Amino acid sequence: MSLSPDLALAEAALDSLEQLEVRVLVWGLVDSALSLDEVDDTLRDVLNGNQDLAADPSCTIDTEASLRQRLMDLGYLAEIPGRPGAPRRFRTRMAEGVRLFARLRQLFPGRHEGADWVSGATLVADYRLLWRQRRYPARDLTPAASQEFIASRVPDPRLQAAVRAWFDAGGPSWRFARFQIDAAARILEGLSRRTPRGTLVSAGTGSGKTLAFYLPALTWLAAERKSQPTSPGVRVLALYPRNELLKDQLAEVYEQARKFDDELGKVGTTLSIGVLFGDTPYTLKSAREKWRKTQGECPFFRCPQPRCNGSLRLRGEAVPERDGRMVCQSCGSTVEARHLRFTRASMTDDPPDILFTSVEMMNQRLADSQIRHLFGLGPMASRVPALMLLDEVHLYTGTFGAQAAHLLRRWSHLSRRQTQFVGLSATIADGAAFFASLVGLDRSVVEEIAPSPDHMTHEGAEYMLALRGDPVSQAALLSTSIQALMLASRLLDSRERFANGTQPFAGWRSFAFTDQLDATNRLFYDLRDAEGRTEQGHPANRRHPNGGLAHLRRASPDLRRYEGGQDWRAIEANGHDLRARHRVERTTALDTGVSHDAEIVVATAALEVGYDDPAVGVVLQHKAPRDMAQFLQRKGRAGRTRHTRPWTIMVLSDYGRDRLAYQAYEQFFDPELPRRELPLSNRYIRRMQATYALIDYLGVAMQQGEPTGSVWRDLAGPQVGNFDGWPPEEVTRVKQADAAFPLTPAAWTSLRRSANRLAPAANPYAGGNWLQGRLRRKYLVTQLAEVLRDPARAEDLARYLAHALALPREAVDTLLWDHPRPLLLTVVPTALRRLATDWRARGQAGADRKDTHPLPEFIPGTLFSDLALPEVQLLGGPYKDVALPVLQALNELADRKSVV
Repeated sequence: MSLSPDLALAEAALDSLEQLEVRVLVWGLVDSALSLDEVDDTLRDVLNGNQDLAADPSCTIDTEASLRQRLMDLGYLAEIPGRPGAPRRFRTRMAEGVRLFARLRQLFPGRHEGADWVSGATLVADYRLLWRQRRYPARDLTPAASQEFIASRVPDPRLQAAVRAWFDAGGPSWRFARFQIDAAARILEGLSRRTPRGTLVSAGTGSGKTLAFYLPALTWLAAERKSQPTSPGVRVLALYPRNELLKDQLAEVYEQARKFDDELGKVGTTLSIGVLFGDTPYTLKSAREKWRKTQGECPFFRCPQPRCNGSLRLRGEAVPERDGRMVCQSCGSTVEARHLRFTRASMTDDPPDILFTSVEMMNQRLADSQIRHLFGLGPMASRVPALMLLDEVHLYTGTFGAQAAHLLRRWSHLSRRQTQFVGLSATIADGAAFFASLVGLDRSVVEEIAPSPDHMTHEGAEYMLALRGDPVSQAALLSTSIQALMLASRLLDSRERFANGTQPFAGWRSFAFTDQLDATNRLFYDLRDAEGRTEQGHPANRRHPNGGLAHLRRASPDLRRYEGGQDWRAIEANGHDLRARHRVERTTALDTGVSHDAEIVVATAALEVGYDDPAVGVVLQHKAPRDMAQFLQRKGRAGRTRHTRPWTIMVLSDYGRDRLAYQAYEQFFDPELPRRELPLSNRYIRRMQATYALIDYLGVAMQQGEPTGSVWRDLAGPQVGNFDGWPPEEVTRVKQADAAFPLTPAAWTSLRRSANRLAPAANPYAGGNWLQGRLRRKYLVTQLAEVLRDPARAEDLARYLAHALALPREAVDTLLWDHPRPLLLTVVPTALRRLATDWRARGQAGADRKDTHPLPEFIPGTLFSDLALPEVQLLGGPYKDVALPVLQALNELADRKSVV
């Protein structure tokens, strides 16, 4: 985004003024201010140093007085009140904000009004401030220069034509960073040669890493589609560690893909995108039922039209899946299924070119014969994806990273290792070696591409503030975070001024992060109360008739109140009504999605990755972050657009890790991620992966002609459905089929059609699907029994594990026979017993079911969680029957009554 000459001068002036103030603020002197002469001298120097801007015909600023007035009109410079006859003094919004943070007090209605504000408990004992200019990779390459460089590396004329079409769609004013073009050229070169290789694109948040992948991916797809307009199959697989990141990137790529519509329309095709994760409905009919919770709105995609962002709803009642469409409720634009496959049925019937999916979905669907062809597996797959994207690679650490690495090895073995891997990451020491170990490639074919220090530019500023709670006042640290959020959200611009583009330096939304579920819930509900709202988010007019606690800081004639930091008149001057109640929402693993109307969002790790919202101007971390990489991601949620001046705030106690973090605040605000190692040889992880690989092995055995479906679902619990309402002759046919198993394809087709006529329901277990599941479970029983009975089958399983997990035979034998949890002595017998008895235990059907995922004694339900050992069950309140590991529950809830 380029600024007008007036705003560019205002930005330069703001940089110079804030640098003057920071020299004093870093010493803790928050009551200082700039004199009129200091301000005007600084602004005069700015005008003299930017004469090219001042000479622009559209510039309306010609003197330091007019520049000073422009800053005051924008709300970034304010004259502070003083005693009669005192000289004029000024502060920037940043300096005033730091002063108010340092003077925070705990004020309550009826207790601290008037002169009684002095008795309010102080909340901040000290602070540390780090002000610096933001650094970006310089985008100085023109489209012509970029095309010329790519053409020198990629001689394929088809790809060159597609690259040219993409650049032409962006316009001649488009500019690119050198690292983006370097990465695009390397990826396109690998695609043209059809060679498996790895490319890690490392750069800071907001530097354009995503474009470095989708430029080559989309242009290559366009070239492929133009030469093969009717060839089906997923060509690009985009794998994400978090669902919120997936949903955010989906919108960006959808917009970029539409640039090829005119060119590809000449050959009767287009670029299609599919989204497959937990919220993806099965069919259009189930979408209408599933989206009732959101009043019919699609929960994972919004209107892609510029500056609209309206909600999308299904249109048409009874249309084929391929003709499904969603219509924007604001602008009326349409999103068609041929562009975006938003149901599983539409994807399985007609696979998209690009598939957006999650790590967890891929792990569970490798053994699903109905859908695994989307991953390039099984007889229904017409191709293997040529390109796989792994976003936010630096998050694949610890046990989760090792689990994901083994998953990629399992997939590569099944797909015969024909794919080129591309990773996007923050800067990691020796990132290429880490990426090679993650994707299972040799280090020699992996290259890291990052911006050169010579190609960086400085622009704007960011504010990083560490607040140390006051241990003497006996106020809870949570109170400090609440009051800090109330202030920070009002230091930003109003939503209206941000939306009309007149305020480019700040957003209007704040994110608050915690590392504990209990702290998240308490912060969420207490902050709602502080904003004058009920637990449900409605205005609490009876309890808070004047609004939230911010109204206690309204302008007062008492100058001592202003000097004490309890008069926020500067905020009121910027257009904020302190009686207005800010909306507070929550995003956790239990509350998916992000409210588009909330001024403050309280979140956990569910929102720390890749959520690109230009409205976010503040990120607050309650207590010291547990992981540097996580905090780096959280910090990057603010300031997603250039020229924004984001705040990053840490609220820390005076004890433990918080004290260490406060003393080393510079390391958190400017972290350098150390070298990462994946615990691939960890036996705990290997045993779990061996069980996952067993499920894959059983899925591979399901060839054409056998009942199709998900082995993961088969092993997860008893089958739902029975013969109620079936004619006796049909029941006899099914039982005869059981006895004659396996069926021939013709016999199975006849039986399935008969069952579908009897029970034509939308339930995936009803009718033919229920019967299919019954026969598939019988098939699994025979397969597992053969593994235990036949040494040749056991040897075949051992060879499969060795290749799928890239392990030596000695390690595989350990997984098969040695305790704890050996595959052939405990895992296979347990699976066989449950399938054969329909999870019967103690004479009761289904009593042997332990969890909602398969074999919970041997594998976790999600790759980032621990094994399902004895857990603590949380009942009632906001937890809604949640289970936590014992250690985590003790750390979070030892003082809570909800532990049972």
